[in-house]
Amino acid sequence: MSAPPGRPSLAPLLAAIRSSTGADESLASDPKATPRGRGNRDAAEPSAALPAITGRDLLARLWIIHHLLLENRPKAPTYKDFADAVEISPRSVRRDVDTMRHTLCLPIQRCPRGGFRYTRRNVAFAAAAISSGEFLALHVAARMLGAHAEAAGLGEGVRRALRKVRLDLRSPRPLDFGRLDQALFVHAPGGAEHPDPDLIPFLLMAALAGEEARFSYEGLEDRAPRERTAEPLYVACIAETWYLRARDVRTGKRRTFCLDRMTDARPTGCRFVPLPRAEAEADFAHSLGAFGGRPPVRVVLRLRGVAARKAKERPWHSSQRLRALGAREIELELRVSDTPDLLQKLLGWGQDAEVLKPASLRQKVLAHAQAIAARG
Repeated sequence: MSAPPGRPSLAPLLAAIRSSTGADESLASDPKATPRGRGNRDAAEPSAALPAITGRDLLARLWIIHHLLLENRPKAPTYKDFADAVEISPRSVRRDVDTMRHTLCLPIQRCPRGGFRYTRRNVAFAAAAISSGEFLALHVAARMLGAHAEAAGLGEGVRRALRKVRLDLRSPRPLDFGRLDQALFVHAPGGAEHPDPDLIPFLLMAALAGEEARFSYEGLEDRAPRERTAEPLYVACIAETWYLRARDVRTGKRRTFCLDRMTDARPTGCRFVPLPRAEAEADFAHSLGAFGGRPPVRVVLRLRGVAARKAKERPWHSSQRLRALGAREIELELRVSDTPDLLQKLLGWGQDAEVLKPASLRQKVLAHAQAIAARG
C-alpha cells in the first residue's frame, strides 16, 4: 500500500533506523528484550543490518509504532502489525504501546473493532538521544533540587520527566537504575516547613500572566496574619527557602514575602505589566540573602582561622576581593547591601570575623556582642 500524501513511506524509515541506530546496551541485559524467532545462530552473532529494532532499542520501536499510527490506513494497526514491524512478539509490543499511552502520554485510542488510532492528527513524538553522562547529570541535579521540587509541588513532574528521558538514553555501559540512588547521597535539612504545594505554581502563573494576587501574610514583626495585595514579579528560592518578590499595591514598594508565612492566595482579577527580567535580577545583585533592592556599600572584613579558610573555599559574593594578611588571616573586601543577612553571616563567625568598614555595620556587630555578653 502506498503512503498517504504528505507522509513518508514506512519502508525508508525502517531502513534508515536499521542502518544508523545502534543497539541500546542499557537494555541489553533484559532477557525480555531478546529477539524472538531468530534462532541460536542469530542470537550468538546478531545481524549487523538490524541492530536497532531487534528488541534492544526501545526508542526505535516506539518511533516505528508512532509512524504506523500516523499512517491513514483503512484498517487500524493491531498489536500484530506493530510486532511484525519491530520484530518482537505481540506480547512484548503490548508493553511498548502502554509506555506510549501512560508514560509518554500520547493520545492513543483503541478502536471498537480492534487496532489503535491517534485521537488527533499531527501528534509529535520528540526525542533526542542523550549520553549516560548527561542522564547522570540530570539525575544528580534532580536529587539536589528534590526538596525544593517537592515543596513547589513539582516532584512528580520531575520524576515523570526523568522516566521519559531514560527512553532516549544511549549508554556504552548498562546503568543499574535500581542501585543508582544507592550510589548517590544528597543531604537535605529535614524538619523545615514547606509552603502549600499549590502556592508556588499559582504565584508563577500570576507572575507570567501579570495578574494581581491577594493573600494572608504574617510578617516577622506581626502578631497575626494580615491581608495583603501584591503584584507578583517572580518566585525565588534563596538559601533553601521559597520567597515571592512582589510590588505591594498599598505602598507601591517592592517587598519580599516568605512563602512559609503566606496562606489563602487567590487572584483579584486586576492585571499589571510584568517586570523585565533584567530589572528583576538587579533586585538581588548586591544581596547575600532574601533582602533585596538595597544599594551596595563597601564592606571590609578581617577574617581569621576557620572563617578565613572557608571564605577562600566558599565565596560570599561575586564582587569580593581577598588579600592575605598572614598564614591564617585575610582581608575580605566586597560591595554588598547592608542587610540582616549580612549581619547574621558575620555574627555566625563570632570572634573570627572583624568588621573594619563601614562604621555603621561595625557598630551593629558590637551592639549584638555586648547584648550577648550582658546576658552572661
